[in-house]
Amino acid sequence: MKKISEKSLTEQLRKYKFSFLGYQFAIFDFVSSFLGTFLLIQLIRIFYPRILREIISIPTLYLWTIPIGIVVHLLVGQQTPLNRAFLNLKGDYVMKLIILVLIMAGLNYLPARSRLKFKII
Repeated sequence: MKKISEKSLTEQLRKYKFSFLGYQFAIFDFVSSFLGTFLLIQLIRIFYPRILREIISIPTLYLWTIPIGIVVHLLVGQQTPLNRAFLNLKGDYVMKLIILVLIMAGLNYLPARSRLKFKII
């Protein structure tokens, strides 16, 4: 029986991709991101339920999964197709717009107590 290493297993899982705006994205990466968000929400519900009521909402966490993933990959120095598309200064404006819409939609779902109050002078 052949033993599968962790690296080859993740490489096998990342072989399945979808194409969007000319970039190839691994389905595994998106599924694992949203599964991680789901598990994080379950832990917050058990140990810190007040956070979900007063500070951040569940829809916000799901909407911010991809933007947070971009930031985390940048912090650890991991280059991904989504990071390349987002950081491309000469194009990929649709990708940037999608990320911006996700961030703004997440702000819309924040509980009223945690929303920042902006004054226009």
